[in-house]
Order: sequence, then structure tokens, then C-alpha cells
Amino acid sequence: MREIDRREGRRIFGIHPAAYDSARPGHADRVYEVLVKTCGLGQATTVLEIGPGIGSLTLALVDAGARVIALELDRHVLAVLRRCARAH
Repeated sequence: MREIDRREGRRIFGIHPAAYDSARPGHADRVYEVLVKTCGLGQATTVLEIGPGIGSLTLALVDAGARVIALELDRHVLAVLRRCARAH
């Protein structure tokens, strides 16, 4: 198997967002615990998320009550993120 650099990986995942989702591990529960307990994530929180991908963390932040401003540069991934957010 050939190794790919980050730029090529981003390009490939942008073309195939479903592959991105299946290859990316989920976030540990501890991440959410720290965001709530240490960072004060909750109803009055606004979060700037850079590179949300297809939104696994984004949607969890919304579920926690945060207002999320998500910046995704890849137009293919952004299209999937928008669909996921509307369906959520």
C-alpha cells in the first residue's frame, strides 16, 4: 500500500466524503466531557469549528446546545456536511 501525503488525502476524501466518514475514528467521550466541564460548552456557547469534515463533532456540539460556525474549505465535503446538518 502506498503512503499518501496530507494534501492528497484531503483531495481524496473531498472526492469521496463517505470514505472519509468510514476511515475517521469517532471522538472519545472524554472530548465532550472536557468541552462541557472545562470549556463551558452549553446553551450560550458559540463555537468556531475549522475543518468540520462531514460534521460528526459539529452535530454533537449542536446537540449540546451550542451555536456552531463551521468553516469547511472542501466543496464536496461541505455539501455532505450541509445534507447531514439538514437531516439532523
